[in-house]
Amino acid sequence: RVIQILKCHRNNYYASLKDGDEIKPISAIINVAVAQIAKQYNPDCTVFELLSYVLSELAIYGEHKRITEKDFTQRYGNRTVFSRPAGKWYIENPANPEDNLADQWNNDDRIPNKFFQWIEIVQRDLISSLEQKDNKPFRAILESSFGSANV
Repeated sequence: RVIQILKCHRNNYYASLKDGDEIKPISAIINVAVAQIAKQYNPDCTVFELLSYVLSELAIYGEHKRITEKDFTQRYGNRTVFSRPAGKWYIENPANPEDNLADQWNNDDRIPNKFFQWIEIVQRDLISSLEQKDNKPFRAILESSFGSANV
């Protein structure tokens, strides 16, 4: 469900961008990232608990943009879903470890930059919106994130 939620939000978000089709993250990255991160979490959690955990972990991986791989490992431990050895993004394809799912990220800085901006937006839209006391603003946030027909 977390993968479905993120893909739906991704599709709506990137569709609203002028260059969205060019820089939209491939589904495999979302699939792999969520699956790998979810392995480390409580299997009895709710969808929203897992979504919150996954988004917070993905936000941490965004630090790779600002610090070296060595500093990232020292600061955040053994988080390996996203790595950046020698300044090149790497996301291992579990079906073929020689396949780097982030190859395009290394050719176009807009892709990882917008990906991690999108993660922040998803956190705001989906996690922070749950704190709304009134259903009207909550519904408005969800409709802007997923489209009114989906909500």
